[in-house]
Amino acid sequence: QDASIMKWCSDHGIASTNALEGYFEQNLQRMLHGEMGRTMVVWEEPWLEKAVTLDQGVIVEAWRSIDVLHQIVASGHPGILAAPWYLDKQIPSQSQATHYEFMDTWQDFYTADPGVGSEGPVPEANANLILGGEACMWAEQVDEASFDERVWPRSGATAERLWSPAAATSDLKAAAPRLDMMSCRMKRRGIHSGPIVAGTYCPVY
Repeated sequence: QDASIMKWCSDHGIASTNALEGYFEQNLQRMLHGEMGRTMVVWEEPWLEKAVTLDQGVIVEAWRSIDVLHQIVASGHPGILAAPWYLDKQIPSQSQATHYEFMDTWQDFYTADPGVGSEGPVPEANANLILGGEACMWAEQVDEASFDERVWPRSGATAERLWSPAAATSDLKAAAPRLDMMSCRMKRRGIHSGPIVAGTYCPVY
């Protein structure tokens, strides 16, 4: 603990980490909205912990679960989902289902539906507040040799899921060749994209 920071907190009546975060977020919100005219995006903690009063237009990103996303939009805030699309997780599925082969985790990304949580579909009145999603790659388990393969082509599965109608993204067998072809195109462009289907190869590399 930095003595100067602890003194500053004491002088300003800030007694906890949550209160300090709230002070930071409140001032950041004032600068972004009031002085810069920008939209603020926060992780779910400021919304969950209520350490700051968020303006209704603040976008909140859910990383714990789809259910948290549904709670966010039910409160009137626009929401972004990250929970099912963590590229660094060995078991990214919200159901904790596992695969024998790591490459098959793309199927979890492809079938994740921001509109459907453990209690069913998001109410229609709140659905338009779900803005989209983010595939997140945290760097604790990767380096320059493994980064590309972790990110691609599984991010492509997330992208197709988010940018397409739900009815068009329900067939894993139909999606696999498209994503495999995309992976080959990326390899030709110098991106070390990984495989989607075991035993396949790029005809022109």
